[in-house]
Amino acid sequence: VMISEIDLTESDFFPESIGRWQRKRRPIVYAGKDKLFEYINGGAETYLSYSFVQVSVSTYILKDTGNSIKVNIWEFGNSDDAYGVFTKDRAGQDIKIGNEASLYENYLWIWEGKYFISVEPYMGSITPDEVTFIGTSIANNILSGKVYVPTIVGYLPEEGYIQGSSKFFHEKIILDNIYIFDKFTDENILNLSEQTDAVVAEYKSKKSSLPFKILIVKYRNKSIAKKSFQNFIELRKSWGEKITYAGALYPTPPP
Repeated sequence: VMISEIDLTESDFFPESIGRWQRKRRPIVYAGKDKLFEYINGGAETYLSYSFVQVSVSTYILKDTGNSIKVNIWEFGNSDDAYGVFTKDRAGQDIKIGNEASLYENYLWIWEGKYFISVEPYMGSITPDEVTFIGTSIANNILSGKVYVPTIVGYLPEEGYIQGSSKFFHEKIILDNIYIFDKFTDENILNLSEQTDAVVAEYKSKKSSLPFKILIVKYRNKSIAKKSFQNFIELRKSWGEKITYAGALYPTPPP
């Protein structure tokens, strides 16, 4: 099975040439947890919090120059998780490539079905147009079909939403790098796990120049959701914050 995956990646995803750009060598494939740690020791955990399958890496060199571009194609178990990693890593402005894409200077991130593609300068002087050219060609080789953003992302309100700020994830390690709380906590008070879906996004405030964040978490059942909510309330109270109760969980203020 692994041989067929590698052959498919080389023949379909990494063409030997893209315009005047030549593939340097056969792509290197890092499949599974242990191999991923060999590739990015120190940052692998965040990718493993999604349904990581493998990452394929190749470099393209521009003819008669020392300029080169590095391409990573990350494969995940489903399109939701590939989208999540895209939202975790992206920066800059939206650009029309694949299902979604974002460009920041000469760095490009693309979501295409169950694949997440990153294109970045490797050596020499690389322009945004060059990474866009390579990224578009790679994405066009991946036939992902029709996919949708994770359902929970659709629960976010539209008014005030800061474009490109949403992040989809499952586990606490991702939330730890978003800084939604004023203080860091070691405890997994929200009971995040591979079985939870979560999304966080930034919004413009009508009352302040500072943005605020909205976090939504979907749990397996109501009891876990209620326990997580109560944990969150107790945490904020321990920080000395005043709590206002409202809604179905607290029809009347608790004593």
